[in-house]
Amino acid sequence: MQRQDWLSLVAVHSDCWLLYVSSYFGARLSSNEKYVTFFHTYCFFACFWYIHV
Repeated sequence: MQRQDWLSLVAVHSDCWLLYVSSYFGARLSSNEKYVTFFHTYCFFACFWYIHV
């Protein structure tokens, strides 16, 4: 497996894990806190985007 392919797989896994963790902890927040948390989460570019640019 080439290095670029391996880094892409690691980046996708990291992105999925971070979204899972934020969703898990977001279940305990109020609706306003959820909005702020997920707004900030989706403002950042994904790790996968940095690998392929």
